Amino acid sequence: MAAVTMNDVIRMLLPDEADLHKAAAVLGPEALPHLAALVDGDDLMLAAKATYVAGLIPDPRGARIVQHAATKKERMVRLAAATVAQRMPAKRAGEIVITLLRDEDPEARQMAIEAVRPDSPGEVHAALHALAKNESQPYLRNLSEEVRSRMAFPSGDTTSSK
Repeated sequence: MAAVTMNDVIRMLLPDEADLHKAAAVLGPEALPHLAALVDGDDLMLAAKATYVAGLIPDPRGARIVQHAATKKERMVRLAAATVAQRMPAKRAGEIVITLLRDEDPEARQMAIEAVRPDSPGEVHAALHALAKNESQPYLRNLSEEVRSRMAFPSGDTTSSK
């Protein structure tokens, strides 16, 4: 593909059933500035799709875009950040997951819990441990404990990431 334009990005994201994995592969890192602009735009559907696609592009700038999306006031955009964090390499998703573990929305917290993996950075495990102790929603507290137990960390040990 020649130089990626904003129109190219929008054309790939616009369909209701857009193939976002294909969009990430076709558009590549050149699309990241356009994706960042869409995340901050007024169209929530495009912002959410742009968030997801940015997270699929193996470039540190993509992770920064998703991290920014995780702090947006628009729930749909934060949920897209949580969804793609589950598919990103654990180290790239670390700060995103920590942000979302602290989100006001229970669904975002649940998705962040599900994004924690054994190879997540130690800070992610510490945030999960804190959530397991302090979460107001019993099902999320239990899910946090389940995830921790599947990783076989001793109680209170939050630094045992690879």
